[in-house]
Amino acid sequence: MPQIWVSYEELGDYLGCGGPAAAEHAAASRWPRRRCSDGLTRAKLPAEEALNFLKYYLAPEKHDHQTDSLVSTLQSLLRVAFGETHPHVWSREKTKKPAGR
Repeated sequence: MPQIWVSYEELGDYLGCGGPAAAEHAAASRWPRRRCSDGLTRAKLPAEEALNFLKYYLAPEKHDHQTDSLVSTLQSLLRVAFGETHPHVWSREKTKKPAGR
């Protein structure tokens, strides 16, 4: 199972809050956390949250057309990792920022 570790700044951007609030959210959710060699503390996202995080960051409005092949490659990897019929392996057209975050 792939692991996604994000900094509190990245998590805050995804959740729509600041780094300190993201740190509180990660702690309250009991997600594993660790300080990395670059000095940043990162939280490990659970599988479903990791998929939503990746879809949020691969949303078309966040990137230019040069990322299309990367998106296709990532979708293929997700299909291999989670199975072709997994409900969270969607096309880019269905990718949106999570509601209420």
